[in-house]
Amino acid sequence: MKAYRWTCNACDTGNDSNTTKCKNCGCPANASGEDIERHKDPEGFHKNKAEKEGKERYLKGLSAITIWIPMATAICIFRGGIESIAILFFIGIFLIIKNIDIFLHIWNTTWSRATLLVFSSLQFILFSIRSTLIDDNSSAVYWFVLFLIFLMAVQYFYFFISERGKQLFSEFFESHYVKK
Repeated sequence: MKAYRWTCNACDTGNDSNTTKCKNCGCPANASGEDIERHKDPEGFHKNKAEKEGKERYLKGLSAITIWIPMATAICIFRGGIESIAILFFIGIFLIIKNIDIFLHIWNTTWSRATLLVFSSLQFILFSIRSTLIDDNSSAVYWFVLFLIFLMAVQYFYFFISERGKQLFSEFFESHYVKK
């Protein structure tokens, strides 16, 4: 218990020294930053918390599809293993089914659908060129792998970091996790 008058960090109300909670908003005298945010803006606090939890869940699935599967594809391109692509295909289908709601949102937005199709097509073309025209022992294999890694980095930044990408995912998380 405080031995002096104290001011609530959430609502700036002065309180007596013998109180442990704010008389105005109920915020504890020794509140953490999270408690203060919860008392200042309860709706905003719950919105941010739900949005953060939703983003973490979906970004794990999306990162697997947009980073790890193409990275494994790069390895297949480098090694020339077409049979590994079948495994990657089934893993990709499983991840899409598991995260179907966000993929439907992505597919129903023209910008994201076009972005997804362009980058997927470029990766498919790259793999097709590698598997049909480039010999396994050729030095061009290294250039194709380098180009694929560059393409994945551009895809990641364009799809997740750009303003349109941030807006796309904010709309999804707001529509699925924020209570209206």
